Amino acid sequence: MSSLITIQYLYNSGFTISYKDTFLVIDYWKGDLVLPTDKKILFIVTHAHADHYNPAIFTMPGTENARYVLSNDVERIEKDGKCLVLSRSTAQTRIRKIVYDPQRTHRTGPNAVFRFGDIDFHTYGSTDQGISVLFTLHSVNFFHAGDLNAWKWPSFTEAEQKQEVRDYLRILEEVSLNPIDIGFGVLDPRLGENAMLGPSYYLKRLHPQIFIPMHFRDEPEISNAFYNRYQGHTESRIQTIQKSGDKIIVQG
Repeated sequence: MSSLITIQYLYNSGFTISYKDTFLVIDYWKGDLVLPTDKKILFIVTHAHADHYNPAIFTMPGTENARYVLSNDVERIEKDGKCLVLSRSTAQTRIRKIVYDPQRTHRTGPNAVFRFGDIDFHTYGSTDQGISVLFTLHSVNFFHAGDLNAWKWPSFTEAEQKQEVRDYLRILEEVSLNPIDIGFGVLDPRLGENAMLGPSYYLKRLHPQIFIPMHFRDEPEISNAFYNRYQGHTESRIQTIQKSGDKIIVQG
Protein backbone atom coordinates (compact mmCIF):
# COMPACT_ATOMS: atom_id res chain seq x y z
CA MET A 1 0.00 0.00 0.00
CA SER A 2 1.19 3.50 -0.75
CA SER A 3 -1.33 5.61 1.16
CA LEU A 4 -0.28 7.58 4.21
CA ILE A 5 -1.86 7.05 7.63
CA THR A 6 -2.17 10.31 9.53
CA ILE A 7 -2.61 9.99 13.30
CA GLN A 8 -3.26 13.10 15.34
CA TYR A 9 -3.06 13.33 19.12
CA LEU A 10 -6.01 15.21 20.60
CA TYR A 11 -5.65 14.92 24.38
CA ASN A 12 -5.25 12.22 27.02
CA SER A 13 -6.29 9.05 25.13
CA GLY A 14 -7.95 10.80 22.21
CA PHE A 15 -6.67 10.39 18.68
CA THR A 16 -7.83 10.72 15.10
CA ILE A 17 -6.76 8.32 12.36
CA SER A 18 -7.13 9.37 8.74
CA TYR A 19 -6.49 6.63 6.20
CA LYS A 20 -7.76 6.43 2.65
CA ASP A 21 -11.54 6.96 2.69
CA THR A 22 -12.00 6.74 6.48
CA PHE A 23 -11.57 9.11 9.43
CA LEU A 24 -11.66 7.59 12.91
CA VAL A 25 -11.96 9.44 16.21
CA ILE A 26 -11.08 7.45 19.33
CA ASP A 27 -11.91 8.42 22.92
CA TYR A 28 -12.46 12.11 22.24
CA TRP A 29 -12.57 14.22 25.39
CA LYS A 30 -11.22 17.56 24.25
CA GLY A 31 -8.76 19.06 21.82
CA ASP A 32 -8.93 20.64 18.39
CA LEU A 33 -11.06 18.17 16.43
CA VAL A 34 -11.62 19.03 12.76
CA LEU A 35 -13.87 16.58 10.90
CA PRO A 36 -13.33 16.11 7.16
CA THR A 37 -16.13 16.49 4.64
CA ASP A 38 -14.79 13.94 2.13
CA LYS A 39 -14.34 10.83 4.31
CA LYS A 40 -16.48 8.33 6.20
CA ILE A 41 -16.40 9.27 9.89
CA LEU A 42 -16.52 6.76 12.73
CA PHE A 43 -16.19 7.45 16.46
CA ILE A 44 -14.97 4.81 18.92
CA VAL A 45 -15.60 5.19 22.66
CA THR A 46 -13.89 2.57 24.84
CA HIS A 47 -15.77 3.57 28.00
CA ALA A 48 -17.78 6.35 29.61
CA HIS A 49 -15.17 7.92 31.89
CA ALA A 50 -15.24 11.68 31.40
CA ASP A 51 -11.62 11.72 30.21
CA HIS A 52 -12.46 9.33 27.35
CA TYR A 53 -15.99 10.37 26.36
CA ASN A 54 -17.61 13.66 25.46
CA PRO A 55 -21.32 13.57 24.45
CA ALA A 56 -20.58 16.38 22.00
CA ILE A 57 -19.45 13.72 19.52
CA PHE A 58 -23.12 13.14 18.67
CA THR A 59 -24.09 16.71 17.92
CA MET A 60 -21.00 18.59 16.70
CA PRO A 61 -21.10 19.88 13.11
CA GLY A 62 -20.09 17.24 10.59
CA THR A 63 -21.47 14.26 12.52
CA GLU A 64 -24.82 14.06 10.74
CA ASN A 65 -23.80 10.82 8.99
CA ALA A 66 -21.11 9.65 11.40
CA ARG A 67 -21.11 6.14 12.81
CA TYR A 68 -20.33 5.09 16.36
CA VAL A 69 -18.85 2.07 18.11
CA LEU A 70 -19.66 2.48 21.79
CA SER A 71 -18.84 0.53 24.90
CA ASN A 72 -22.03 -0.68 26.58
CA ASP A 73 -21.52 1.64 29.54
CA VAL A 74 -21.91 4.79 27.40
CA GLU A 75 -25.25 6.63 27.79
CA ARG A 76 -27.14 3.84 29.44
CA ILE A 77 -30.91 3.65 28.95
CA GLU A 78 -32.81 4.11 32.19
CA LYS A 79 -36.09 2.42 33.02
CA ASP A 80 -38.80 4.34 34.84
CA GLY A 81 -41.47 1.85 35.82
CA LYS A 82 -42.81 0.29 32.63
CA CYS A 83 -41.69 3.14 30.39
CA LEU A 84 -38.35 3.57 28.70
CA VAL A 85 -36.98 7.00 29.59
CA LEU A 86 -34.65 8.53 27.01
CA SER A 87 -33.87 11.47 29.26
CA ARG A 88 -35.42 14.24 31.26
CA SER A 89 -34.38 17.09 28.97
CA THR A 90 -34.92 17.87 25.29
CA ALA A 91 -31.19 18.22 24.67
CA GLN A 92 -30.35 14.85 26.22
CA THR A 93 -33.22 13.19 24.39
CA ARG A 94 -31.79 14.39 21.10
CA ILE A 95 -28.38 12.99 21.98
CA ARG A 96 -29.77 9.66 23.11
CA LYS A 97 -31.87 9.25 19.98
CA ILE A 98 -28.65 9.52 18.03
CA VAL A 99 -26.88 7.12 20.38
CA TYR A 100 -29.51 4.46 19.79
CA ASP A 101 -29.86 4.88 16.03
CA PRO A 102 -29.32 1.22 15.04
CA GLN A 103 -28.22 2.18 11.55
CA ARG A 104 -25.31 4.27 12.76
CA THR A 105 -24.41 2.83 16.18
CA HIS A 106 -22.92 -0.46 17.32
CA ARG A 107 -22.86 -1.05 21.06
CA THR A 108 -20.49 -3.65 22.39
CA GLY A 109 -18.82 -5.21 25.38
CA PRO A 110 -15.60 -7.23 25.70
CA ASN A 111 -14.93 -10.39 23.69
CA ALA A 112 -16.96 -9.44 20.62
CA VAL A 113 -16.03 -9.83 16.97
CA PHE A 114 -17.95 -7.86 14.37
CA ARG A 115 -17.73 -5.78 11.22
CA PHE A 116 -19.18 -2.28 11.22
CA GLY A 117 -18.66 0.63 8.84
CA ASP A 118 -16.41 -1.56 6.65
CA ILE A 119 -14.02 -2.06 9.59
CA ASP A 120 -13.34 -5.33 11.41
CA PHE A 121 -13.43 -5.14 15.21
CA HIS A 122 -12.37 -7.46 18.02
CA THR A 123 -12.99 -6.17 21.53
CA TYR A 124 -11.23 -7.25 24.68
CA GLY A 125 -11.62 -6.53 28.38
CA SER A 126 -10.18 -3.76 30.51
CA THR A 127 -8.57 -3.63 33.92
CA ASP A 128 -10.73 -0.62 34.67
CA GLN A 129 -13.97 0.05 32.78
CA GLY A 130 -15.33 -0.71 29.31
CA ILE A 131 -13.30 -2.29 26.54
CA SER A 132 -9.99 -2.31 24.74
CA VAL A 133 -10.34 -2.64 20.99
CA LEU A 134 -8.49 -4.12 18.04
CA PHE A 135 -9.67 -2.88 14.66
CA THR A 136 -8.48 -3.50 11.12
CA LEU A 137 -8.68 -0.66 8.63
CA HIS A 138 -7.57 -1.46 5.07
CA SER A 139 -5.43 -4.39 6.30
CA VAL A 140 -3.69 -2.36 9.03
CA ASN A 141 -4.22 -3.61 12.60
CA PHE A 142 -4.66 -0.98 15.31
CA PHE A 143 -5.04 -1.70 19.02
CA HIS A 144 -6.30 0.97 21.42
CA ALA A 145 -6.08 -0.11 25.05
CA GLY A 146 -8.67 2.30 26.47
CA ASP A 147 -8.03 2.06 30.23
CA LEU A 148 -6.43 -1.37 29.99
CA ASN A 149 -3.24 -1.09 32.02
CA ALA A 150 -1.31 -2.50 34.97
CA TRP A 151 -2.88 -0.10 37.46
CA LYS A 152 -0.31 -0.75 40.17
CA TRP A 153 -1.21 2.19 42.38
CA PRO A 154 1.26 2.81 45.23
CA SER A 155 -1.70 3.03 47.63
CA PHE A 156 -2.82 -0.54 46.80
CA THR A 157 -1.92 -3.48 48.99
CA GLU A 158 0.71 -5.85 47.69
CA ALA A 159 -2.01 -8.41 46.89
CA GLU A 160 -4.03 -5.84 44.97
CA GLN A 161 -0.99 -4.74 43.00
CA LYS A 162 -0.16 -8.32 42.02
CA GLN A 163 -3.76 -8.94 40.94
CA GLU A 164 -3.72 -5.82 38.78
CA VAL A 165 -0.64 -7.06 36.96
CA ARG A 166 -2.04 -10.59 36.55
CA ASP A 167 -5.31 -9.29 35.11
CA TYR A 168 -3.44 -7.03 32.71
CA LEU A 169 -1.13 -9.78 31.47
CA ARG A 170 -4.05 -12.14 30.97
CA ILE A 171 -5.76 -9.72 28.60
CA LEU A 172 -2.51 -8.92 26.80
CA GLU A 173 -2.08 -12.65 26.22
CA GLU A 174 -5.46 -12.74 24.48
CA VAL A 175 -4.64 -9.73 22.34
CA SER A 176 -1.20 -11.13 21.42
CA LEU A 177 -2.82 -13.76 19.18
CA ASN A 178 -3.13 -10.95 16.63
CA PRO A 179 -0.34 -9.00 14.94
CA ILE A 180 -0.44 -5.34 15.98
CA ASP A 181 0.79 -2.75 13.51
CA ILE A 182 -0.01 0.40 15.51
CA GLY A 183 -0.72 0.21 19.23
CA PHE A 184 -1.91 2.84 21.70
CA GLY A 185 -1.10 2.14 25.35
CA VAL A 186 -1.47 3.80 28.76
CA LEU A 187 1.52 5.69 30.17
CA ASP A 188 0.15 7.42 33.25
CA PRO A 189 2.55 9.50 35.39
CA ARG A 190 0.19 9.37 38.36
CA LEU A 191 1.41 5.81 38.97
CA GLY A 192 4.79 7.16 39.98
CA GLU A 193 7.56 4.57 39.78
CA ASN A 194 5.06 2.08 38.30
CA ALA A 195 4.06 4.34 35.39
CA MET A 196 6.19 2.51 32.83
CA LEU A 197 5.33 -1.01 33.96
CA GLY A 198 2.17 -1.39 31.86
CA PRO A 199 3.59 -0.07 28.60
CA SER A 200 6.80 -2.08 29.05
CA TYR A 201 4.71 -5.27 29.24
CA TYR A 202 2.71 -4.01 26.27
CA LEU A 203 5.90 -3.89 24.18
CA LYS A 204 7.08 -7.31 25.35
CA ARG A 205 3.78 -9.12 24.82
CA LEU A 206 2.24 -7.39 21.78
CA HIS A 207 5.32 -6.31 19.78
CA PRO A 208 3.54 -3.52 17.88
CA GLN A 209 5.41 -2.08 14.93
CA ILE A 210 4.64 1.37 16.35
CA PHE A 211 3.79 2.13 19.99
CA ILE A 212 1.97 5.37 20.79
CA PRO A 213 1.72 6.30 24.50
CA MET A 214 -1.37 8.01 25.93
CA HIS A 215 -3.26 8.93 29.10
CA PHE A 216 -0.68 11.42 30.41
CA ARG A 217 -2.90 14.52 30.17
CA ASP A 218 -0.69 17.58 30.74
CA GLU A 219 2.54 15.64 31.20
CA PRO A 220 3.52 14.50 27.67
CA GLU A 221 7.20 14.72 28.61
CA ILE A 222 6.83 11.25 30.14
CA SER A 223 6.72 9.91 26.58
CA ASN A 224 10.30 11.17 26.11
CA ALA A 225 11.39 9.45 29.30
CA PHE A 226 9.76 6.19 28.19
CA TYR A 227 11.43 6.45 24.78
CA ASN A 228 14.84 7.03 26.33
CA ARG A 229 14.44 4.08 28.67
CA TYR A 230 12.99 1.46 26.31
CA GLN A 231 13.69 2.28 22.66
CA GLY A 232 17.02 0.50 22.79
CA HIS A 233 15.38 -2.66 24.18
CA THR A 234 12.57 -3.21 21.68
CA GLU A 235 12.09 -3.61 17.95
CA SER A 236 8.93 -1.51 18.18
CA ARG A 237 9.16 2.13 17.21
CA ILE A 238 8.23 4.15 20.29
CA GLN A 239 6.52 7.42 19.43
CA THR A 240 6.96 10.51 21.57
CA ILE A 241 4.31 13.20 21.91
CA GLN A 242 5.00 16.81 22.80
CA LYS A 243 1.59 18.50 22.73
CA SER A 244 -2.04 18.31 21.67
CA GLY A 245 -2.29 18.46 17.90
CA ASP A 246 0.92 16.51 17.20
CA LYS A 247 0.69 14.41 14.04
CA ILE A 248 2.26 11.04 13.31
CA ILE A 249 2.59 10.11 9.65
CA VAL A 250 2.90 6.41 8.80
CA GLN A 251 3.37 4.77 5.42
CA GLY A 252 0.37 2.48 4.92
